[in-house]
This record gives sequence, structure tokens and C-alpha cells, in this order.
Amino acid sequence: MTTLRTLARLLPLALITGLALTGCGGSPDPEPPIAQVPPLALTDVPATTTSSTRAYTTFAAGLPATETGAPLGLSQIATVPTSETEPPLPI
Repeated sequence: MTTLRTLARLLPLALITGLALTGCGGSPDPEPPIAQVPPLALTDVPATTTSSTRAYTTFAAGLPATETGAPLGLSQIATVPTSETEPPLPI
């Protein structure tokens, strides 16, 4: 008999707790998905890579290795940066 009374007391508490948690489900307006922008096709070496030897080396190291890709143009840069004081950077 006490088990039935305990159950009768806990059942409304469990229902109220379940309803309260269901109400916390989030906002009714879902956030719009973030648009995925495809990367731009790279046709020339950017002029910003000539700001330092580190920038140029980082750019070159980040290029994908491909045997079939088109070569990049050099119309944006006048000279490739060099340094007599900086140590060589790995590619």
C-alpha cells in the first residue's frame, strides 16, 4: 500500500518535470545554415606573398601538389622575395 501511495505522489512530480524539460527545447526559429563558399580559383600568385620570405614560402607550401593543374601566373609580382639574414624555411 505504501508503494502505491509513493508511486501516486511521484507520478505527478515526474510528469511536471518532463513537461518543464520539454518546454526548454530551444527557440522556435532555427538558425539559418552557414553558406559554404567555394574557394576562388587561383590563377596568379598574389602580390601579398612578396611582403616577406616567410609569406612567400608559406604560400608555396600551401599549394596542392598536382601534376595536371595549370601553372600560376606571375603578373602580380615583380620579384620573388629573398633574404640574406633569415634562415632557410622548410617547404
